[in-house]
Amino acid sequence: MIVARLKGGLGNQMFQYACGFVLSLRKDTEFRFDASIYATDYATDDWLAKGHIKRNFELGVFSLTAYPLSGWKEFCVLTLLRRPFRPLRIILHLVGVPWALRYLSDTSHFRQVHPRFHDLGKNLYLDGHWQTEDYFKGYRAVIRREFAFRKPPDAQNSAMLSSIRSCNSVCVHVRRTDYTLPEFVASLGLCSVEYYRAAVAYMLRLFSDAQFFIFSDDPAWTAANLSYLASKTFVTHNVGRNDAEDLRLMMSCRHFIVANSTFSWWAAWLGNHPEKIVVAPEKWTATGEKNDAVPAEWVRVAS
Repeated sequence: MIVARLKGGLGNQMFQYACGFVLSLRKDTEFRFDASIYATDYATDDWLAKGHIKRNFELGVFSLTAYPLSGWKEFCVLTLLRRPFRPLRIILHLVGVPWALRYLSDTSHFRQVHPRFHDLGKNLYLDGHWQTEDYFKGYRAVIRREFAFRKPPDAQNSAMLSSIRSCNSVCVHVRRTDYTLPEFVASLGLCSVEYYRAAVAYMLRLFSDAQFFIFSDDPAWTAANLSYLASKTFVTHNVGRNDAEDLRLMMSCRHFIVANSTFSWWAAWLGNHPEKIVVAPEKWTATGEKNDAVPAEWVRVAS
């Protein structure tokens, strides 16, 4: 059995689910997800301790075929993951008890494939981020089916979808809010005005008829800094209400200018226009660390 712990926002949970789901297919074993943030004390959540936003299960909008960990399996798996039971769990794992899962974290391999990931057995509990497509490369059609929306959009979003599909649409995603906190600026970085200007200029060189659809958690910032665009639509009606609907709209665009954000990463990756162009920040993190977060075919622009 493969169990993936889901935590963080929508984009993070999508990576965690996709990683675990595809690993279970490769190993021909059952897949379950653990959506309870407080399920285990094996690893502490510094994020919550620092008073940041508590995230809930956000994948319910999709037509998932996997089920959450529950019942006696949940009790056994999560009990054995607790520190006092670690020696017992290791013994049971060695003798092949299927719910005595080996714990694997990607703390040291945030955006690179864990070197031991594919060498371990079928019984794993994945607790991490798993933020590279290398974990599920070659399974795009499968992942697209898992992340198909369960319900149709409402009238307002349907009208916006029609607008997006009727033109040479370019999704522009600006991530700010929590990214402006000092610890995030120091580690992840914040895409600059210059990055968006350069990315827009690149798109306009390719597509003179580009229509820009701008999505952001900080509409005031985009209104102040992207108002120079001639052909633009600020999409603000879902802000603070329905992130998933923004994701649906974003992934329906033909081309993408993404932030260093898992949310816009997934919008661009799931976009299925045959001639799709994706522009991404040259540095995905402030530190410039080597990582495999950005697919090789995406265009990198200085951020």
